[in-house]
Amino acid sequence: MMRPADVRHHLQLLNLSPTEAADLLGVGLRSMRRWTAPDAQGEAEPIPGAVEAALRAWLKLQRLGLAWRPDATALATAAPQTLAAHDANAQALQDVLERVRARRGPATQWDVNLERGRATLGKMMVTFYLLRDGGFTPQSFRRSDGLPIDLQRDQALLEDAYTCIHAKLQAHAHAPRVLLALDDPDFSSTWDGVIEMWDMSLSPAVVVTIDSDVVLGASKLTAASDDDLLRFVRQNKQPITEVAEGLLARGIVSDCKIDSQLAPVFRQIELSANDLVPVAARARKILMPETAGAPVSTSGEGPWPHRSAPTHTAISRTISNGAWLCGRATCAWSSSPPWARPALRRSPTSGRGS
Repeated sequence: MMRPADVRHHLQLLNLSPTEAADLLGVGLRSMRRWTAPDAQGEAEPIPGAVEAALRAWLKLQRLGLAWRPDATALATAAPQTLAAHDANAQALQDVLERVRARRGPATQWDVNLERGRATLGKMMVTFYLLRDGGFTPQSFRRSDGLPIDLQRDQALLEDAYTCIHAKLQAHAHAPRVLLALDDPDFSSTWDGVIEMWDMSLSPAVVVTIDSDVVLGASKLTAASDDDLLRFVRQNKQPITEVAEGLLARGIVSDCKIDSQLAPVFRQIELSANDLVPVAARARKILMPETAGAPVSTSGEGPWPHRSAPTHTAISRTISNGAWLCGRATCAWSSSPPWARPALRRSPTSGRGS
């Protein structure tokens, strides 16, 4: 059964606010809030099986790059990870860019949000899936202005959207690359089964998160303990860092804020199974046990051996009594509505879980 932390994690990966999720699931916002945070006694309301099944199915489709929103029309019918679909998508995009260029650029300027994988124009929205090679594939098209979906009639609008998305990706691709100095991996106290690594030397700070199931798949092990998963990430931290740096350069991050008008408190980079494909190809196949009794180095690996592990006191002070915004989702620490109450780090003696 899903716990509140699992629901919050699914909504974040689906780029859904609690309000959007409630609308798509056909439930009330109060119910959604009860499912995403425990009450004052620490008890969580059981999540209906149909809601849990829907969230898991949507996330599976999202990770395949397929349309999943029930309120939108699918624009892609094949997973973009397949070679044939990837080639067809690349050729189709080039054809679209040529047609838009022939009519001297897009007639409409769509607002593109790479973090949430969507482009909007008034009451119209196109969702898209970002590919590892820096491209994208369209997922779905939705319009809430009362007009029915007609892909033939709206072809020019969609081509403008694709052109704007491509332009935004190109702008991020040429942005200066930021190098990360990640500290040692540890299990998150916010999301169950998620490994996180922080770089507090940047402003705002950056946290890289990886689901333990994703790490298990990349390690090519049929079963592994928590210590094995942490060891695998630690031993392969350099290629993982390089992947995270690429995503950061392309703007595929989530800004976590106290207030929408303020600068982000920290930025999150969530690595998927597709992101770890190059890591798995280069990964150490054997998990060597660390020296018994020897402390694990927190000085970092790879090109930053001189940096010591950063502390998280500054961020903890900043947000101890506030709330942060990640995308459009508002997460409150200690006040109602209790969408989430994440602690940034767990203490050395605490266990896994929320």
